[in-house]
Amino acid sequence: INDNGIGRKNAAKLRNKGHRSRGLELIEEKLQTLQKSGIAKIDLEFRDLNPEDLSFPGTQVKLVIDNYEDKEN
Repeated sequence: INDNGIGRKNAAKLRNKGHRSRGLELIEEKLQTLQKSGIAKIDLEFRDLNPEDLSFPGTQVKLVIDNYEDKEN
């Protein structure tokens, strides 16, 4: 997943100190549920797309999926 936005560091600077975003936390909980149920193990990897562009470095999120059902066959 590629996003050409302001990037994680710039977004952190703009974040409202009184607001607690739970989006990533909720996704992590869902991924843990999939792993515990024996369906799949999914890891998230984050990186800056263009770290040299300080205004709009963008972000890449990589999903690494290990499907347990494929290993049974």
